[in-house]
Amino acid sequence: MIKNLVCQLILATSLLLLSLNVLAEENSLPLVPLPSVIDYTKGDGWAGAIGLKLESLAVYSGSDHYVLELKPEGAIQWRKGNHLIFWEGLDLNSTEFGWRGLILDIWLMQAGIRHETVLPASRTEKANIDNFPHRGSHIIGFIEAKRSIDDDWENWASGRISAGPSNFGLLAEISAGHNFIRRLDNMEAELVIFSTFGSKDNINNYFGISESDSNASGLEQVNLDGGYRSTGLKLICRKHILTNIQIVAKAGVEFYNNNFRKSYIVRDTSETSSELAVVWKF
Repeated sequence: MIKNLVCQLILATSLLLLSLNVLAEENSLPLVPLPSVIDYTKGDGWAGAIGLKLESLAVYSGSDHYVLELKPEGAIQWRKGNHLIFWEGLDLNSTEFGWRGLILDIWLMQAGIRHETVLPASRTEKANIDNFPHRGSHIIGFIEAKRSIDDDWENWASGRISAGPSNFGLLAEISAGHNFIRRLDNMEAELVIFSTFGSKDNINNYFGISESDSNASGLEQVNLDGGYRSTGLKLICRKHILTNIQIVAKAGVEFYNNNFRKSYIVRDTSETSSELAVVWKF
């Protein structure tokens, strides 16, 4: 059933993007020349991509159990000058809808909403944690400012704040990046270092064990403090194949606050992830 749903979604999105592609204009540069900032447009109008990605990741933040998953990947975008409206991601855990715009050539601003799942029961069961209550998902809002440190976005720094329901709380991220391969043989690569900080609600939502969790699962209740959450490193590469096909490779490592080990569900405070995607750009 799930495979059929994914196939139908890919087919429907492909047909939609094919129809929108007729309206797109050609021969325009992206908003910023960074592989971490998705921009499939070729000028004013509609554009997008559809494809598949193979992803290796922990079943939830703080788990030592990893899975390899094949997921749909894609985006739909509409651009007018230095402003872009986007829907990016076909995986429900990371779908974003919003706006981004280039201001004075050195500021990239974006804002929107994002869907995130938090400790679903199916994930904790894969990590051999029985009877842990399903923690559900959130629709959260975000705003981000990214500034070029030089004239050509070779180096940059950014700040991002996400907020949602009371049980999600606030999450802040600061990051800096270096774009060290610039249009070399149709390939782009970028290295990003980041740190995150969360409110008490946010950190306990991902890593804590509430009284109701304890009663259901038998695990000891843990109430963590807010503040420093993690530091990590990401590498993003994009390789342009032919005219409309891209290969995207990502790898990362994240180190969580060692204090989170107080919680039984936090089995490992270091986490790695990798991803390989092939997308057809319209």
